[in-house]
Formats: sequence, structure tokens, C-alpha cells
Amino acid sequence: MVDQLSNNTMDGWAPHVRVGAYALLLTVAAGFAVLAGWVWLGGIGIVLGIIVDVVGLVWLRRDYGAVLPQDVPGGALLLNACSIFGVISLPS
Repeated sequence: MVDQLSNNTMDGWAPHVRVGAYALLLTVAAGFAVLAGWVWLGGIGIVLGIIVDVVGLVWLRRDYGAVLPQDVPGGALLLNACSIFGVISLPS
């Protein structure tokens, strides 16, 4: 469920770009969680990665009212970005 973005022309593109970047980061972070689980633990790691993804989405929905909230908090963007770059920087 996506909240309605503001139609105020004074807001410009900023809210839309922020939500789009957040959706992209959320998708990549979810994929990396599954990929990291598969690399480290094999088949059971995929299941654990999916469980982590579901728990994260439930947490977002409970704390912010929607998975993609209208006003994306800066902390959530930072958390997603750090988790993505953290997984990328792990030695293989």
C-alpha cells in the first residue's frame, strides 16, 4: 500500500524522487539479504533471508504506517543504504 503523495506543485519532484529511491534501495536490500543467506548457508539461508525481508517489511508497516510511506524518514533511507553497502563490502 502506498500513501498518496502531495499534489502541491510547490513540492516539486523531491517527494517522488525520495520515495522512488527508497523503493529501489528497499528492493536491493531485500535481494541482498536473500543472496547473503544463500552464499553463507545454502538453501536454508534463502529461507532465512526471506524471513528477514518479511520481518523488515512488517516493521516498516508498523512503525511508519505503510511500507512506502508518504514522507520517507531519513533514518530508513540511511539504514537501507548502509545495509546494501555493508553486504557489498563483505569479503567473499
